[in-house]
Amino acid sequence: MRRFVADSSTGTGLKWAAPAGGGGKVLQVVQATTNTSTTINSTTYSDTTISASITPTASTSKILVMANCLMSLDSSNQGNVYGALQIVRGSTAVFTQSTSGGAQSFAFSGFNGFIATTLPITYLDSPATTSSTTYKIQARLHETNFSRSLVMQYNSAYSVITLVEIGA
Repeated sequence: MRRFVADSSTGTGLKWAAPAGGGGKVLQVVQATTNTSTTINSTTYSDTTISASITPTASTSKILVMANCLMSLDSSNQGNVYGALQIVRGSTAVFTQSTSGGAQSFAFSGFNGFIATTLPITYLDSPATTSSTTYKIQARLHETNFSRSLVMQYNSAYSVITLVEIGA
């Protein structure tokens, strides 16, 4: 975002200037794809193969994490299929799409059969480091009392994760 600053050398006494320190500028972009299938049959968060690493250039940088996660759901019994995704930095969950109140990332009600879809997840993180940092996507089902499974990257289809370092 540009702003006005005082400058007596101009006719108006003002000029446009960029923020100090390059704030808001894209400093680097890292992207990774995966088509390695992962099957999730658990109500606890499990790793998918969707991950990428970035080394921030400044400890004040923010990292914009964007992932498009291809998943398929299979339910051999009619019922509801719910689940959630989360973003993990290292071993710490930094953003979870579900809540303790039961809201989920995805829900299919009265579902009996198979469906494939792409689910996006996005979060702006402040890792406060200049060390290599790995971000990954984890997934879970809400319940497993029926024959259900969540398959990430079904049939070798691709998921993608993009990390964007933004200067503070």
